Order: sequence, then structure tokens, then C-alpha cells
Amino acid sequence: MGAGYSPSILEVMRRSLDVSSVLTSCRIKEKEEAASKRKCSGMKNQDEVENKMSPGIALRPPLNFERAFQFATLGGARALNLADKVGNFSVGKQFDALLVNLDSANSPVDFTAGLKLQEKFLKFFFTGDDRNIERVYVNGNLVLNKSPS
Repeated sequence: MGAGYSPSILEVMRRSLDVSSVLTSCRIKEKEEAASKRKCSGMKNQDEVENKMSPGIALRPPLNFERAFQFATLGGARALNLADKVGNFSVGKQFDALLVNLDSANSPVDFTAGLKLQEKFLKFFFTGDDRNIERVYVNGNLVLNKSPS
């Protein structure tokens, strides 16, 4: 689930990583500034520093690609209260899927020989685009087929 200037699920996932990284950097900077103020103002402990930070801001690591993918699929389905219908390939759910071909003509993904599946997915995640999408299924129906027949 996402919003923005692109309807591409890949772009939405990539931008979520960018935003998460920026937010983590901002949180670190805010924590460092709060610690510096603590030294100057005589705050005694870390709890006082944390209390001076923006409410709800916690130090967490930035998203990784696996988590971004989960948010874009099952996480989006949960957010829309559709997790019983879509979001993964569990039996009984609608079959919504992309068939990805990393070796398609003009593919932006290269050097995949010898890579493990997760490494190939990572390359597709960061460099793939619509040229790698060979088929699109929505609710079990083939709605786009770029495969040579």
C-alpha cells in the first residue's frame, strides 16, 4: 500500500526505504542533540533526554527490503482490512501476482548468473522495473501477458 507519484509497487517500496533511512538519521541527530543539551542543562539521566525528544520518536533501525516488501503486500492488505482476501499466496486467497523475468529484453537487472533466489530478488527490488514484469494476475485472471507465445 502506498501513495505518491508512481503507481509502481517497486517504486513505493524503494521510496519507503529512502524515507525510513532519512527518519532514522533524523532520530539519531535528535537524540545526539538532546544528549548535548543534557550536558549543558544538567539533566541527570537518559530518561530525561528521551523525554525531551519528540513524542513517539524511538530509535529503530531503518527498514530493510524484506520488511518493505512485507509492508507493500500483506501489510497493505492488513491496513485495508483485506488480509483475509489478498496479501500473500495462502490457500483460499485471491491470486494476485507478478511473473518476473530478470532476463527479459532490455532488462535493467544484470549479472544474475549464480545468484541465490534472495539475491536475485534484491537485484529486482532495487533495479527492476516494468520491463521485468512478464505477466500480471489479478484475482486469478491473467490481465497482462508480455510472454512470447
